[in-house]
Amino acid sequence: MHIHELTLEGFVGIHKGLGQTRFHLNLDALVGDAKLVALQGANGRGKSTILDNLHPYLTMPSRATPGGAFSYYDHIQGPRGQKILLWSAGGKTYRSEVVIINERRRKTEAYLFERQGERWCPVTLIDGTVVDGRQDVYTRCIEAILGSEQTFLTAVFCAQGRRALSSYRNAEIKALLADLLGLDAIQALGQRAQDTVRLFKAQLNLKRLEVQQVAEHMARRQTEIDACHLNPGRQADVVLARQEAAKALHNEQIRQAQQANLPLRVQWQAQRQALLDAARRQQADLKAQLEREVDRLKLLRHRLGERQRAHQAHLQEQARQRERLTLVLRGEPQVRHACRRIGLAQQAAAIRRCRRDEQLAQVQRLKELDGILATAKAELSSLEREAGQLVLRRQEIERRSELQNQVPCAVLPNVSSVCPLLADARAAHALQPGVIQQLQALGRHKDAVQARIHDKQGERHEVNLSMEREPRAAEKLALAEARLLAYQNRCAQRQMIQQAREDLFQLDQMSVPALVPSEMVDIADAEKSMEVFKAQMSERQKEAELALATIDAHLARLPPIESERDLLQRMQFLQDRVAQAEAEHLTVLQKMETLRALEREMARLRDQHHGLTAAVERLEVALGQWSLFAKCMSNDGLIALAIDEAGPTLSALANDLLRACYGPRFTVSIRTLLETSRGSEREGFEIVVLDGQTGQGCPVGLMSGGEKTWVHEALSRGIALYLAQASGRQYATLFTDETDGALDPERKRMFMAMKREVLHLGGYAREIFVSQTPELTGMADVVISLDSVTGDRIGEAIAPSLGD
Repeated sequence: MHIHELTLEGFVGIHKGLGQTRFHLNLDALVGDAKLVALQGANGRGKSTILDNLHPYLTMPSRATPGGAFSYYDHIQGPRGQKILLWSAGGKTYRSEVVIINERRRKTEAYLFERQGERWCPVTLIDGTVVDGRQDVYTRCIEAILGSEQTFLTAVFCAQGRRALSSYRNAEIKALLADLLGLDAIQALGQRAQDTVRLFKAQLNLKRLEVQQVAEHMARRQTEIDACHLNPGRQADVVLARQEAAKALHNEQIRQAQQANLPLRVQWQAQRQALLDAARRQQADLKAQLEREVDRLKLLRHRLGERQRAHQAHLQEQARQRERLTLVLRGEPQVRHACRRIGLAQQAAAIRRCRRDEQLAQVQRLKELDGILATAKAELSSLEREAGQLVLRRQEIERRSELQNQVPCAVLPNVSSVCPLLADARAAHALQPGVIQQLQALGRHKDAVQARIHDKQGERHEVNLSMEREPRAAEKLALAEARLLAYQNRCAQRQMIQQAREDLFQLDQMSVPALVPSEMVDIADAEKSMEVFKAQMSERQKEAELALATIDAHLARLPPIESERDLLQRMQFLQDRVAQAEAEHLTVLQKMETLRALEREMARLRDQHHGLTAAVERLEVALGQWSLFAKCMSNDGLIALAIDEAGPTLSALANDLLRACYGPRFTVSIRTLLETSRGSEREGFEIVVLDGQTGQGCPVGLMSGGEKTWVHEALSRGIALYLAQASGRQYATLFTDETDGALDPERKRMFMAMKREVLHLGGYAREIFVSQTPELTGMADVVISLDSVTGDRIGEAIAPSLGD
């Protein structure tokens, strides 16, 4: 990716730094073929704003939050802003136009055009989507051409305050390295496999639900089949009963047609029926009178029972009151004991409370002594560090002072002004007494602080001994207060005991009246009346039976013939029997038809259940295969293996840069398998640096600020080199924004050497950087100064100047 021209309009950084609303930068005209290009200017001149916009991504890296969130609206002056970037990649020339509307309704539009001859045409994605101003479409197109934004910001654009690689989580570094290794196809395949797994799971859940529903239908149908099931002999019995009922009805019809009606039999039957009716009426009257007496007897017995229950309840209530009062009086000895002991309990609680307060004061004093000791120890540590620094300074001064006896010109007069080394040695000799005095003063101060620490430690030991003599003051106070509260509660029961004694005396004086209800006499009368009515009913029954026996004897002497009523009743009975047999036969036929329909439905449900079960088994097998395939294609599968393989290559590239620029002191190692506290290994990401001087290794996060700057810069540029070698993705231009602040002057010069080494090894065209160090700016091939800008077009005011 080559950057040709940049035009910014309405940006806050340009307005504040240059006093202009529009900025134009023509890198082709100003830079030419220069490798290192420096943006120079005082603080606030807009260097970071310019550098943040020298790429086509929709972000300003130095202004983005650590989480990656960014908005153009906070960096636009006025209602509208615009960014136009002319750049090329892959042999094609593009123009990015970003329009930011910062009015009441905010809106950002992003366009991308490709030069085709003399015309600029909108870029079209592979799926046919045209870049029409939507940010998501623009971002998809940029990432299709240049790769992901995260990779660009990690390997190519080193912004101020960027997130260190050592702070990346395992999942984040996997995603970054997957993009570096060109594993997008594997990631896409894994994502499609995950989508397929989700579809299979959804389909499997639906099929399982259908299997459950079919099983429930089968259970209901089986219940219905069991309810409709008929015994094989039942059907034959119903048919036989129907035939027998029809035959009996037919015979009865023939017999009644042949029978004659005799007048005498009708007369005797009429008398018999009249006698029966009269006997029934008498029995009904007597029965009604008997039922009335029974109801009266029940009412009387109910009243008697109510009075007996009330009497019994009164006796039980008196017994409960007596038991309750007796239970209260049993606690009288404890109440008297509590009234005698309450004074001693109050004194004991007061004593325990005083001891608890004393212990709390000792605890507070112990905390104060701990604070004083901590302050004194911190002061002692500070004095020791200061003394160590003075000792080192004294040694340095002594070393420099000894040079005045070693240089050859020391014996010559008036040469100190000409020889800087001799002048420095004599100046160091003059500083020795002051340093010695400072060391002596620090020694006296240190002795005083140690004495103070010794005194406070002795006092703290005494306080600890005092606290150990009474270790359970709070617990004893709680016991004393609990005992006092118990005594107070019991003393409060004296009035209740006195009242209980009086109530018990009154209860003993009460008498219970005897139970002599008047209902018992009425009950005896009702029982006698019932016996009378029962005797009358028995006598009337015997008289009616005797009269009926006489009439039946007369009927028995008559020729056998049945009455018309009996004939009608028998005919009706037989007709009803035939109808019932027909109904039972019809019911059996309906049940048989229903049973056949249910069996056909059951067979269909069994086939459906078998098919669904087989489908569920096939889906489970397919789901297992696709789940395994998705895991293999995920970040924990092939991608993790590729990352583990790429780790040593990245470490080697970073170490080559470190050796080429800083020497063999530091060696970087990237670990993707970390040891747990149990001794096993887990996936992770850690950057460990081996110091060749000390022979020890430590994580990069524990190194000093300058050392971390070397390592992180080497790793970032190593990633850029790996990106160019492994995936063939070449950005051509690198960007750095004030990342050398923590380096000393010598390391800064090495820093510039590493920049040139990265450009050489990676085949990059140039690096554009911002630095506040004049030495580094002077080492650039071209310096673009923003301090001398005048007019409304930057291109007319900026001129390149060759560096040292």
